[in-house]
Amino acid sequence: MLFGPITDKERLIWQRQAVKVLADFIGEAVRAELPLVHWQTGCGRMLVGTCREGDAESRRAAFLAWTRFLGIAEVTEVTRCGVTHLRGSTDDFRGCRIVVTADLYVEVGS
Repeated sequence: MLFGPITDKERLIWQRQAVKVLADFIGEAVRAELPLVHWQTGCGRMLVGTCREGDAESRRAAFLAWTRFLGIAEVTEVTRCGVTHLRGSTDDFRGCRIVVTADLYVEVGS
């Protein structure tokens, strides 16, 4: 067998690479005055950003600002049970897969 299974060491190296990409574009985001997004690393070179701050309008604005900043053109919007789920992704942003999401809840009294 030419190649063996992927090791934890390889996965950790990929995560470290993703964190470096995140640190780089967070610096750019600060200069661009983008809103706060909560970031997580995935297994490998994957980053997941979740827009959690503020009301539905603020979350949508944050989602759109970040997808535009990251060059994510295709986004999905699905509404179920009063919650609108926004999702956009790119398979190659500086070598990483990036997913950005936001859940928009109907405001009470709306």
